[in-house]
Amino acid sequence: MSFYLFVVFAGIVSTLIFLTGCVKGMNDAINEYGTPHDPTDDVDRTPRVGLGAFFAFIASAVVITLAGFSSAWIYAGVLLNIVTTVAVGLAFFMDKSRSAF
Repeated sequence: MSFYLFVVFAGIVSTLIFLTGCVKGMNDAINEYGTPHDPTDDVDRTPRVGLGAFFAFIASAVVITLAGFSSAWIYAGVLLNIVTTVAVGLAFFMDKSRSAF
């Protein structure tokens, strides 16, 4: 029973992190809508998601494969979903184009 409580608690926390980040991202987008944009700003906008996306792909492929061998690996998919939700929520806070936080 403790694993299920952990998953519920982690799901609630990850949802709160995601919603907080989403609200921050929407507020930043609304506040930035009418401002003129300087094309020569010095913010590094190089996307850095390649390595993280690669590891997420490998992790999901491994979990899907292992779920075919043992049904216990189904729970790992739930944990991957919680980690993904936290990562997306935190990505809203890592916006370098504004210094709101």
